[in-house]
Amino acid sequence: MHERSLARNMLNLILEKIKPFNTKKTIKTINIVIGEFTMIQEDLLISAFYDLSKSTIAENAKVVITHKPLIGSCLNCKKEFLLNKKEFICPHCKSNIIQIISGDEFFVKDIELNKN
Repeated sequence: MHERSLARNMLNLILEKIKPFNTKKTIKTINIVIGEFTMIQEDLLISAFYDLSKSTIAENAKVVITHKPLIGSCLNCKKEFLLNKKEFICPHCKSNIIQIISGDEFFVKDIELNKN
């Protein structure tokens, strides 16, 4: 289950980024971005994150997901378009020389701390 590994890495990254601030505050919200092409099962990711974050400052944090669509750019006709995950073909010129420009990302956008 790679979602658990992703959740562990996400938690470690968050805790590492907050460490220099030496804060005793807890995390209120974690905003993450997940691209459509990552194939991440969000329910498994969030469940694993909640499980792994027990007894940390992220224990009761709300995880908010922003979705990024799968967008490609045709290297032949230079047009951008929504990509079909099953068929990487430009709808304008029918070329299969496509570059993904959005939809494969997975990152922590920002973290909001509680005011306590």
